[in-house]
Amino acid sequence: MRFLVRRQLSQSELVIRKYGTSPTARWARRALVLPLIFLAAAGGYLLWTYHGPMPTTEIYHGIFYCCEEVPSGPQSGGLVHWVRADLNVPGVSIFVTPKDPQAVALGWQYRLQFTMSAVAQQHLAAAVNGTMFATDATWFRWPGDLARSSETVVVDHAVSHVDPHSYLLWWDDNLIAHLKKQSPPSAEDLAGAKWAIGSQMPLIVNWVVNTPWSGTDVDHRTLIGADSVGRRVWIACFDRASATYAGEYLVKLGANFGVTVDGGTSTAMAIGSEAAGVSGGRVVGDFRPVATQFGFRALPFK
Repeated sequence: MRFLVRRQLSQSELVIRKYGTSPTARWARRALVLPLIFLAAAGGYLLWTYHGPMPTTEIYHGIFYCCEEVPSGPQSGGLVHWVRADLNVPGVSIFVTPKDPQAVALGWQYRLQFTMSAVAQQHLAAAVNGTMFATDATWFRWPGDLARSSETVVVDHAVSHVDPHSYLLWWDDNLIAHLKKQSPPSAEDLAGAKWAIGSQMPLIVNWVVNTPWSGTDVDHRTLIGADSVGRRVWIACFDRASATYAGEYLVKLGANFGVTVDGGTSTAMAIGSEAAGVSGGRVVGDFRPVATQFGFRALPFK
C-alpha cells in the first residue's frame, strides 16, 4: 500500500512538472497574467479619477470648477475642464512653482513632479502643468529628475531667469493681470511682477485671439487666462483643441488675456482633496511629471 501511494504521487508530480510548474510554463503564465493585471489596474485608476461633464460648481471659497463637452469638429472635440479663481475673495491667491534649492545647487532649477503630487504637497485648490522644460533624464522621465524651465516664471517677485522668447502673463502686487506682445519681457514688467508665467505665444491680448500665430492644429491643450478688470483667473485643459479654438473659448468665459503653456502629453489638471462637490486628485492627463505648475490657493468649505 505504501508503494502504491508513493507511485501515484510520483505520477502526479510528473504531470505537474510537465504541464504546470516548468520554468517555461511559469513564465508563460506570468507573461499572460501580468499585462492583464496592469490593464485592470490602469482601467480602474482611470475610472476612479474620471471627471465627466458637470455644471459650474464652487469647490473652494472663490474657486469654481466646470467640465463641458465641446463640439466635435476639425478644431475641437472631447471635454474641456476649467477652474476659475476670483482673486477678490479673501484667501484666494496664485501659486507658481518655486525653484528647488537643491536643484539650483546642482546647476538646475526644479525637480520633476506630477501635478497631482504638487497639489497635494502644496495644499492647493487646483493647478495645471506649467511651462515647457528641459531635464537631465535620458529615456524615461521620473519624479525627482532635475529640470529647468524653458520660459520665464516669477514667484513672489523672484524671477527664475530671463528667456529671450518668453511672453509674460503677470500679476502685480494688486493682483491685476498684464500681458504684452513683447519678448523678452521688459525690465519694468519683471520688476512689477509678483507672479508670472511665461509662454511662447501671447494667445489672447485685449480680448482678441492672436489668430496669425495660434493655428488650427489640434492637440491636448493647457491654457491660462485672466480678466484684468474683474481680477479673475482661469486654468483650462482641453482634450482636443486648436490654440485658436481654445483661445476663443476663454474669451467667451471672460478672459481678456491668455497664454498657452506646455501641452500634449504634459497636459494635466488636479484638484485639492478638500474640494466640495467634486472628487479631488487627478482631473485629466498627469501621465508625465513636469517642472512647474500654475494654480491657486484657497480656503476650503468647513
